[in-house]
Amino acid sequence: MLEREYSLGERALVPYASAEIYYDTRFDTFNRYRLTGGVQFHLKKRTSRVLDLRRQETIELYYKYQHDSHSNPSRVHAIGLTFAKHF
Repeated sequence: MLEREYSLGERALVPYASAEIYYDTRFDTFNRYRLTGGVQFHLKKRTSRVLDLRRQETIELYYKYQHDSHSNPSRVHAIGLTFAKHF
């Protein structure tokens, strides 16, 4: 996964991209791959503490593409939106 945080005042915008490859022993091949790209927006003010997940609110918008050589349908396109609140 690759990501980069951009500061928007006291908040943060984090675009990211990731890729996954799956090996399936039933077919003895790399059967599936998945690509994801998206952005997270942190709604609450950031703190100076590293990995402080308390009291955070995050909205995430993402796109996923999956190709599976032994499934029907073999290609899946998905768009998602999540909201996370940590307390």
